[in-house]
Amino acid sequence: MQSVVRKEGVDPFLLEKMSNHYMPKKFYRYRSFNENNKDALLLGYEWMSYPDEYNDPFDARLFYSHQDFSDYVFNGVFVSRANPRILKLIRKLIGVKDIDLGAGRIDRQLEVASKRKHGKVVSAAKDMIRDVGSMARDFSGNLVRELDERVRRSSLICSFSTSLSNELMWAHYSDSHKGYCLEYGCPEIIPENGGLFLPVVYREEPLDVTKAMKDSFPDGKGAGNAVIASAIVKSSKWEYEDEWRYCVLCQEENRHLRAFEPQRLLLGCKAQKNVRNELAEICRDKGLPMYQMQRSSTSFSIVEGERIV
Repeated sequence: MQSVVRKEGVDPFLLEKMSNHYMPKKFYRYRSFNENNKDALLLGYEWMSYPDEYNDPFDARLFYSHQDFSDYVFNGVFVSRANPRILKLIRKLIGVKDIDLGAGRIDRQLEVASKRKHGKVVSAAKDMIRDVGSMARDFSGNLVRELDERVRRSSLICSFSTSLSNELMWAHYSDSHKGYCLEYGCPEIIPENGGLFLPVVYREEPLDVTKAMKDSFPDGKGAGNAVIASAIVKSSKWEYEDEWRYCVLCQEENRHLRAFEPQRLLLGCKAQKNVRNELAEICRDKGLPMYQMQRSSTSFSIVEGERIV
């Protein structure tokens, strides 16, 4: 799957179609035993998280050229709002019929064009360059900051792994093997709220979404593709997680994902007796099979042991 994705690029909607052919038969969600996770198990939901709540500081970050994007957007906004007389003068000074939004910030286009024609910035352009540059700097700083904050507040993610016997997953996400893991089958669902269930793509370098961000201006269409694509691209250092993600773009007060139904509960090999007893009682009430995980006697492996419930 990874090689196909690298070859084709990361269009989340293309990837969704492709994933149907590569989707594993089982998915796993590792949990520590605490009141929040116990509540989720009892009530039948999984918690969806915002990117800032994940342990990877690069998770779901948009990697793009802030300058290229902000210059492009500023040019578009400036052209749409400026006095026609001012625009006519700018076009004359630059020497173009129409201002190219992607040719650099307008004040810089003015400076380059003026020096090219006269060897220095002519007086007619000096005030224009100063005023446009001042507006652009304030605009760009606010745009990048507000965009990043909006993305962090509008992307919800729920993560699953395809591996049950991954010692690192048990250690990192199940309280050092003292928690449990829920097993899910291949989902036969229509994702809620327009969400997508996709495999994570592991790369040495982040995905550059500058073009997608620029293409989404001015109506914002297509920006969601960049956000979702960024949410499913992670550093190759995380490849051991073999992760699939349910991603949705929304600002939901209710972050309970009810689109998946657990098939089994696997208890960590270091789970304490009280945890085992509480989980066994919940599993009996829900009719959910429960198994004990244990250390292998012949290798550094975690293996499935006896059925408890």
